[in-house]
Amino acid sequence: MVKTDYLSGHKVYVTENSEYHLCEQTCIAVRDLETHKWLQKHVALGQKIVGGIARSIKGGLVPHIGTPNLGEQVCFSEDVLTSCLRDIRQPTPTTVDSYPAFVFS
Repeated sequence: MVKTDYLSGHKVYVTENSEYHLCEQTCIAVRDLETHKWLQKHVALGQKIVGGIARSIKGGLVPHIGTPNLGEQVCFSEDVLTSCLRDIRQPTPTTVDSYPAFVFS
């Protein structure tokens, strides 16, 4: 049996263009969905998720603090806003093991 305790606290937020890999709500890695490459420089790296921004029926923006919901834009702590959230999932052990070296430096 594979030990996966180290995965607790890890989540993957999938948007239109990217996967944001989080540990305890802090972005530790970003992968481009088109190229499947890890991005060494991305404004979300090192940022904490602070909430989500939804669109109201009338087209206005409705921000909230806490975990973003599917269909909302993810808001990180330093004014970083993503495209709409499509999925939230747990990373596989293989994915975590493939994180680039700069994540751990």
